[in-house]
Amino acid sequence: MNSGQLHDGPDLKHDKQSDNIRAVQLRHWESSFFPTLSFFETTEHNMHYGAHLHDSMEIIWIRSDQSDLIVRDRHLRMVRGDVVIIAPNEIHGGGSVGSDPFSFASLHVPYAVLDKLFEFNLLETIHIFRMPAFQIIDSIFANKIYDDLVSSLFFTDSEDEQLLCLSNILKKLFRFRHVVNTVRTVIKSYHPAIRHVQSIINTEFTEQIDFGRLATEVDLNQRYLISLFKSITGIPPHQYQIALRVDLGRRLLGESFSLSNVASIAGFADQSHFNRHFKRIYGVTPGTFRNSINPF
Repeated sequence: MNSGQLHDGPDLKHDKQSDNIRAVQLRHWESSFFPTLSFFETTEHNMHYGAHLHDSMEIIWIRSDQSDLIVRDRHLRMVRGDVVIIAPNEIHGGGSVGSDPFSFASLHVPYAVLDKLFEFNLLETIHIFRMPAFQIIDSIFANKIYDDLVSSLFFTDSEDEQLLCLSNILKKLFRFRHVVNTVRTVIKSYHPAIRHVQSIINTEFTEQIDFGRLATEVDLNQRYLISLFKSITGIPPHQYQIALRVDLGRRLLGESFSLSNVASIAGFADQSHFNRHFKRIYGVTPGTFRNSINPF
């Protein structure tokens, strides 16, 4: 029995009515052993994704001739064969260049899986807290690693087999750090107050957070805290909290919860509030997105 399912969904279209918007079809796989260890692969489409984040390390394979990537206010032009490794909770976005179609594949590796890999000494080359905000690997071997991923990880039959397979894939990717274009690499900034505030938001993001209280807790003026937080993470703390809620909502769409329950669990006031923020990032409503990743 396979540990996850790889399936096609129905066409997903940008809600904006325009002749140059091309429908996209998603293939989606999620681990049966590690919830949130997941994979998406798209067909060519024209959508642009707003600034968002994931509470996991994300590895993106560029599968089209070119695409845009925005990370930490840096606008990058990606080409076919590039691999982007984005650290957890880093703000990023991007999509098609003009009306040109683009496609990508994305693997999300959550903290729990990385912790398991370290625990069993299956991975020593990545330390999550010392990761750059993002790394770009320009390597002809990237597609080979992608093929290994598709042909092996999705058909593992046990938790141990899945961890071993994933560690081999990550080791291969991180061997190519020497070919990363260092001009395009941003090293994470560190500030103890911001790290502390960020950790609290990461834990309490579904609740109402008093940012004035957090400012007092780290002995900073609230306005300065907001400014400093934005300069380090790329967005103000409240937007960071909303981004975490949207990411949780996106993951919950793969479960059997109703859309209103997803909105409530993720911390939104109501479903329309969730819809508005989700569509701003993904270009479609949560319902349309859900229909694109579930089997018929």
